[in-house]
Amino acid sequence: MHLLLALSTGFAQAAELTEVDAPFPLYTSTLDNGLVVWLQPRDGATSLHGTLVVGSGGRYETLETSGSSHLLEHLLFTRTELWDERQVSEWIEDLGGTYNGTTYDRTVQYWAWVGPDDLDPLLLWLEQIVFHPVLEQDQLEKEREIVFEERGGRDGWWMGEVRARGFGRSMWEAMALHYWPDSMLSVPRIGKDSSLDAITLPQLQDFYDAHYRVDNTALVLVGAMDPEQALAAVEAGIGQLGGAAAFEDVAEAGPPRTPAPSRETIYRLGIFDQWEVGVSSPAHGSGHPDHDAEVMASAYLRDLMFERLRTDRALVYGVDSGVQTWVDAGHLRVTTELDHAKVDEVLELIQLTLDEAQTVDPDRLARVRAQMIGGSQRRLEDTKSRSSLLTHAWLTGVRLDPAERWSASLEEVERAIGSWDASTRTEWVRRAVWTVGQAWQLGGVAAILALGLIWMGIRRWRRTP
Repeated sequence: MHLLLALSTGFAQAAELTEVDAPFPLYTSTLDNGLVVWLQPRDGATSLHGTLVVGSGGRYETLETSGSSHLLEHLLFTRTELWDERQVSEWIEDLGGTYNGTTYDRTVQYWAWVGPDDLDPLLLWLEQIVFHPVLEQDQLEKEREIVFEERGGRDGWWMGEVRARGFGRSMWEAMALHYWPDSMLSVPRIGKDSSLDAITLPQLQDFYDAHYRVDNTALVLVGAMDPEQALAAVEAGIGQLGGAAAFEDVAEAGPPRTPAPSRETIYRLGIFDQWEVGVSSPAHGSGHPDHDAEVMASAYLRDLMFERLRTDRALVYGVDSGVQTWVDAGHLRVTTELDHAKVDEVLELIQLTLDEAQTVDPDRLARVRAQMIGGSQRRLEDTKSRSSLLTHAWLTGVRLDPAERWSASLEEVERAIGSWDASTRTEWVRRAVWTVGQAWQLGGVAAILALGLIWMGIRRWRRTP
């Protein structure tokens, strides 16, 4: 049983609505063809948001095929059995709606946000682009160039070789490679020069056939609708699709590599002496029972780090602490940007604060908890945000009620922070290999030497009879 079906185990397995325990009306069903449906009607809603979630993404790729999922996402908006590229966009835009697609590590999500009476055209549009695309060579060449523009152009051979050796990596990319060196977690989903240029139309077609199946897909509808009528409309359309092929699930990331404490340096091009520094430690993925407690712990650390680094010492403008997560992997990262002269002082203070934070202040934790509950409640206000939450909750199993989700006890938060002890931490420094200040200094020295040589030459010339 592959990922998406496995995560839906425990809910209805027939085309009947099952009510789900949630702080708002929520229903789910699994159709006969394997499509998982989530419906969240909202009284008084003036819009409808629909997302088709496909079990695809960067984790199903290799270094040679990286970027395939994202390139295919682009291609699906260019032609369907009913529409050309212009008609694909105008179908939603003429309803006054918006749409897009996003590629993640395990899913590709296609969504549209339309009016309260547009259920049928919304479902037809989603069905056409996801299950009835027409993949063509000329469109592939066009979208390939668009993807290169999206990523900022081609690196070229020389820069590609430099990047392959670690120069210019982002902090998150370097951390992921540090903990999971044999995984696709550290490879940008947008792809690399070599893979993007080499991907062929037959490869994309094979990738599509393997992943874009109705039994490897979920539909999330949120907003103005009657759930019974919505389910009937889904059954009459996407519910009639069939066919399945052999499916190979994503390779799990496995436990993180845990090297001895060290300081890792990432070099990049830059013109200023502003460096990025951080401390990281292994954590759990968003599908793990301890994940929410770790997120609470990282929020607690963010509040404490800001007080220590900025309020008390004025060393930095801001500091961030969070858990970088995938479904099955994650790591804590505390990061900030600062003048290079303060690097050692700030890293030492971050380490000291992490040590001291293992005894949690209950008053600070209560304040952080209230902030997280309030923030989560605000994010439930609009239909689109609620749709994103439902998609995330379905994939990871996180609790939908903010008060329940952020209910980790003081002991659980202390246990999470305690797991990030000094023996598990890695320090990070991301710095410019050469800056304007350094170049100016070198230029100044060179100018002085040049003037000295000129002066000596003039003196010697004057002495010449």
